[in-house]
Amino acid sequence: ARVGGRGGMGGKWCMRVAATRALFAVAAGTGACGRPPAVVLSGVNLGPKTGHASLHSGTVGAAMTAFANGCPAVAFSLAASRPTEFGTAAAVVKRVLGWMLAADALPDAVLNGNVPGVPLGDLRGLRAAGLAAFGAVQASVAEIGRGFVTMTFEKVKEGDEPGTDAALVKSGWATVTPLEVLRQAEGADLSGLAGSVVRV
Repeated sequence: ARVGGRGGMGGKWCMRVAATRALFAVAAGTGACGRPPAVVLSGVNLGPKTGHASLHSGTVGAAMTAFANGCPAVAFSLAASRPTEFGTAAAVVKRVLGWMLAADALPDAVLNGNVPGVPLGDLRGLRAAGLAAFGAVQASVAEIGRGFVTMTFEKVKEGDEPGTDAALVKSGWATVTPLEVLRQAEGADLSGLAGSVVRV
């Protein structure tokens, strides 16, 4: 990682790092960029990170990397294609970070937050939510040809899977979902793999 551009922004200390989000989370956690953080915030990123598709997100991945290295972490995304309502996202992030910093004990999970792209006055509130089956969009295979595959992405219809993150964000709620970090699977029987390996 290449560090540069240390300075202030809005009265706060900040730095610019040329690295992936996950690598920066590791570097920050080791103290390479100063005192290790009490909480890692990944985002706020544009575009919703809802449903099981969020598990493949770089924004969520950076938070999971930080958590796996011993630091509480939260990822936040703004469900908008243009950065018009970051003030709403900032207010929700402040609420969640304040709770995390004041809590005596945090859940053993990464938090994934999504904020609808609406003015703060139109935000319905903040709710815990489960993951939708897909998310803001659903991917499907449209065509398989010789040497190519065509994928299509369709918006999930409003009202699908009520109570999930995707449905609630569409309805004007900010959501927070606890996600488990990938860990070694206990009890998986791999004894049949033991033995010598021959050249093929």
